[in-house]
Amino acid sequence: MPGAVLLAIALLPTPALSNQVVDLGHGVWDKTTHLEWLDLSLPARCSLADLNSATPGCSFYADGWQLATADMVRTLVAHAGFPLYSSPPDAGAIAFIQALGPTTIAVDPQDTDKVVTEIWGITADGDAGSGYTAPFVAWVQSQSGQPGSVFYGEVDHIQPGFVPDGFTTSYWLARPHVPAVPEPATTALLLAGLATVGAVARRRRG
Repeated sequence: MPGAVLLAIALLPTPALSNQVVDLGHGVWDKTTHLEWLDLSLPARCSLADLNSATPGCSFYADGWQLATADMVRTLVAHAGFPLYSSPPDAGAIAFIQALGPTTIAVDPQDTDKVVTEIWGITADGDAGSGYTAPFVAWVQSQSGQPGSVFYGEVDHIQPGFVPDGFTTSYWLARPHVPAVPEPATTALLLAGLATVGAVARRRRG
């Protein structure tokens, strides 16, 4: 039964995000702060040191990504526009989790009726000695048909790579968003289209 529930979650259609946050396919773009946020599932198996190294699949700092602060994550969540707690689950919160992960889909070991789908990552708030602040967004579903919920929370003093009860932590990574430059062929088609529109307009005026 748990396997069937996990498969059903994986096959669910993606709900819509808010107008301020855009799904990029590898994360999201916050149009208000102009920050791009990396899918948390991508660096989940990397160490904190790996992010600033040449380790294959983990050298995200080389691509301009940086560990975000907890305040930056709170701002992103505010711009995403979903309530910090909702039951039944808010569709925008589910879309947010799906666009940024998830880092974990697992049966809750404390309550095996519940399946948890979440994103959870550490931020720059903290240090190696005391641990870091780790915000999360969790979507809880019941295998017995009870109403589920989605909620935002933060856990302090988390060490990188800390995996409690099978729930994986990752990293909240952000960088300035740079709009994609159109391919030369796309630009040529656009210019040709504009020229055609201009010619038609001139003929009509004539």
